[in-house]
Amino acid sequence: MCVHAVCHLPTTAEGKGDPFNPEITPVKLATHFNIPANGWRDAIKVNWYQGGAFPETPYPALDLNKVGHGVLFEGSSGCLIADFQNRLLMPRGNASDLTYYKARPKAEQFPNMAGMWIVGEDMPQATNAVTLHSEEKDQWGLPIPNVHYDDHPNDIAMRNYGYKQGAAVYNAVGAIKTIAVPPYPSTHNLGTCRMSERPGDGVCNKWGQTHDVKNLFISDGSQFTTSGGENPTLTIVTLAIRQADHIAAESAKQNL
Repeated sequence: MCVHAVCHLPTTAEGKGDPFNPEITPVKLATHFNIPANGWRDAIKVNWYQGGAFPETPYPALDLNKVGHGVLFEGSSGCLIADFQNRLLMPRGNASDLTYYKARPKAEQFPNMAGMWIVGEDMPQATNAVTLHSEEKDQWGLPIPNVHYDDHPNDIAMRNYGYKQGAAVYNAVGAIKTIAVPPYPSTHNLGTCRMSERPGDGVCNKWGQTHDVKNLFISDGSQFTTSGGENPTLTIVTLAIRQADHIAAESAKQNL
């Protein structure tokens, strides 16, 4: 979700939901953030709902139980409700009459639209990394993280090929206009503690066990050596199960 768009760290955060259950995916979850006001907007409340933990609707005519999961931004002028497929903006107060809104000319309206989501593999590069900033500090006096990422030439070539072939599909069925949308600024963050055979090439070994700290294991996507071409959750789960079996076996041998 685009929390980055509202800027500043939250002043408060609260999460509620069911205990983890391997038989139910997803469990019910609700997370709430209060984002303080800044120089260009009032305070915003951000609510994330997953698996049916829905709030009271801010508008009687709107049934949030039909949303399924998503995020609700509540501000002084209205609400923005978003899930993976829909965006719904609901003004309130002085803005609710929509008198300021000017409809698009008919030539700019698109009553029939379709979208294509193309997923590819970002090629791993040693220069793409998270390091500690040499000068900037956080509120506790610690160096802030510096995230550096550059596209690999193959990433650019793959993306342009996807744009070209995707447009060809739509043009073949009579599209009057196709739009190449830039990739999101971030999606699944992976690989910052990558597996490696040698300590100089990564952070952990093939079991997710760190080279520098013997009994420290990493179980999330940061151990990946490459992003892969699909969502990472099932691979993370598979590696975690494999890792748990390894830890249990080695612990029984008193090797850990």
